[in-house]
Amino acid sequence: AATAFDVPALEAALQVALLMGPAVEVFEGVLAPALVAMGHQWATGISGVGEEHLATQAIFTAARELVRLVQPGPHSPRLLLACVDGETHEVPIYGVALHAARRGWSATLLGARTPPPALEAALHHMAPAAVGLSVTVSVQDVDPEALFARYGAACGRTPWIVGGASAERYREAIEAAGGRVGLAGEDLSEFLSRARPRAR
Repeated sequence: AATAFDVPALEAALQVALLMGPAVEVFEGVLAPALVAMGHQWATGISGVGEEHLATQAIFTAARELVRLVQPGPHSPRLLLACVDGETHEVPIYGVALHAARRGWSATLLGARTPPPALEAALHHMAPAAVGLSVTVSVQDVDPEALFARYGAACGRTPWIVGGASAERYREAIEAAGGRVGLAGEDLSEFLSRARPRAR
């Protein structure tokens, strides 16, 4: 549908996809692979920029709707999610939001390219119980140690975890700044369990 610029057909297909099962499975089995496939088609010249942008926006709209639908109640702990400064790949934070919802956490997504001052401002106003950052590609044009030190300062005493394809590369800098590296669902589960505020 995207390659034919058929917006109604694309939206109808995505609405059907949203009903195919549990949110995490729909995201990991349908939406995320569709984004990867569309990116591959663009990179290999099968589709153009217009088709890629159309499909990407439609899929992200569906992912946002999926995240919205599974949010737990207003008294659930909040996880603030963002991509590190310079990072444009937002897909992972949608997956994390869905996994967190399954564990009783609400998620707020700040999106791509979130610099430390913007994260700090959001933390100040929202007071989340934890922060999750995503780094998919290598950090560019900045010293990673300095960058993650700034994220550590922005998070202060709020627990924070960094995931994504490049997270392991920066483990030393992240841990030196007080953060944690999470590379699998089990890491996220353990992190959220430890970060969950205790009942008073």
